[in-house]
Amino acid sequence: MDAVLIANEAIDSRVSQKKHGILCKLDIEKAYDHVNWDFILSMLRQMGFDSRWISWIKFCISTVKFSVLVNGSPEGFFSAHRGIRQGDPLSPFMFIIAMEGLNNMLKIAKTTGRIQEFEDSKVARNSMEITHLHYADDALIFCGAEEEQLLILRLILVYFEAISGQHINWNKSHLYPINVVPDMEHLSQTLGGVTGTLPSVYLGMPLGAKSGAIDIWNPILEK
Repeated sequence: MDAVLIANEAIDSRVSQKKHGILCKLDIEKAYDHVNWDFILSMLRQMGFDSRWISWIKFCISTVKFSVLVNGSPEGFFSAHRGIRQGDPLSPFMFIIAMEGLNNMLKIAKTTGRIQEFEDSKVARNSMEITHLHYADDALIFCGAEEEQLLILRLILVYFEAISGQHINWNKSHLYPINVVPDMEHLSQTLGGVTGTLPSVYLGMPLGAKSGAIDIWNPILEK
């Protein structure tokens, strides 16, 4: 719920400031299936985990075996070489650690001025700078509406895919213009996503709805 509120406040603040920008909503394809084990272990080392702890994690994620049902009966076992198990209590934490790699790259891009953050004074006493929000396999990235920023973002995402094993489904990833953005279709092609329009939905809740909009909440109330 916090992520939805922060995202909506960031959009509303940008609109009220009359600054154009772009909101990128990324769809990470089969998030648990593609994670590279070596990448997870390297992130654990970077975060300062002890070598013994890392060896335990390696054992947990790499000793899994799978079997195929043939006519209702399991036939043989085979080992995996990547990915983390659905339903394993450890898997959500391993996925978060993997996504920390993308988090670090986006923070570097922001601090070096390559990507322009959204500023919002409504969610904190002091202005909060927001470049991205992650919740499970849903990712929102906020940036300026300039081709140079989207090229940098594209490079970051391609590099992240290469080292982490994750895949972004560009056909299901959308770019939303905040205020009037000239040549929006060209900017969408630069990143590789599909141009969308607000309001949309994020984590099952309305995203980017105008203040006072009531009808958009009807599907939520009906549930």
